[in-house]
Amino acid sequence: MLYDKYNHKCAYCGCDIEYKEMQVDHIKSIYSNVDYKPIMTIDEINSIDNLLPACRQCNFYKSTETLEMFRRSITDTLMKNLQKTFQYRLALKYGLIMVGYA
Repeated sequence: MLYDKYNHKCAYCGCDIEYKEMQVDHIKSIYSNVDYKPIMTIDEINSIDNLLPACRQCNFYKSTETLEMFRRSITDTLMKNLQKTFQYRLALKYGLIMVGYA
């Protein structure tokens, strides 16, 4: 049911994922809401309303962050770190990537 909820795509980046490769991400993390600062019950944490299909990369990078924190990490931290690399500057120079599109 969760796999079909997002039409076999990662809920974060939109890439196609095979069922066997899909990871189930907790929107509100288990650690943050049970182990660290109890806000939700186990049933609420594992409710389909708190689960999203994710590819391995998105699930790993999001970790225990909230959705808002994850979005900031991508735009603030990840993008700034990428822009420091030689490969990024070279790809920009040759028009392989475009800046300013979200």
